[in-house]
Amino acid sequence: GSTVGDYRFDRIERFVLPNTLRLREQFRRLGRPILHVTVGAAMPDARDAPLHMRKIFVDLRNHLGSREHEILDELKPLPGEHVLRKTTNGAFASTNIDSLLRALDCDLLYMSGVSTNMCVETTAREAADRGYGVTLVEDACGTTHEDLHQATMRNFRRLFGRVRSTQECLAELEAAHV
Repeated sequence: GSTVGDYRFDRIERFVLPNTLRLREQFRRLGRPILHVTVGAAMPDARDAPLHMRKIFVDLRNHLGSREHEILDELKPLPGEHVLRKTTNGAFASTNIDSLLRALDCDLLYMSGVSTNMCVETTAREAADRGYGVTLVEDACGTTHEDLHQATMRNFRRLFGRVRSTQECLAELEAAHV
C-alpha cells in the first residue's frame, strides 16, 4: 500500500531505462567505452563497506551474489565492457575508475543512472573535480522525488558541468563521430 517508490520506479521504467539503452547503443555503435557501475558490498554483513553504507546494504541484501546486486537484465554488459563495484556513493572514492578512464583516454563523460541526487551526483562531482568534462543526461537519471532530481540538475549545471537530454547527447555524439 505504500506509494513511496511510485515516482522513482515510474521514472526508471519510463525514462531512465529506455534512454540509457539508447545511449548505450550509440556508444556501442561508435565503439566508445562503456562503464557499468554497481553499488553494494562484497559480503552479506557489509563489513567491507564504509560505516554509513553498511545498514542500507544489509537491509536491502545488496552484496555480491544477491539478485539485489545484479545489473538489470536489460542492461547486462557485453563482454569487454567494464563493470566497477563501488561501496561508496561516488565511484571515484572506492573504485579504480579514474585510472581506467585515463587509460581508455576518456575525458568527456556522459552519466546516467540512479539515484540522481546521490550516486550519480557524487560521481559526477568527483569527475568534474578531477578535470573531466561531465554531462548529466537529465532524462536518463532518476531518484525518489522530482524536486531532488531537479535541484541536482540545477546545481550541477551551475557549478560542475552540463545537463542535456538524451536526444541532445545522441545528436552531439553523432556529430562528433562524422
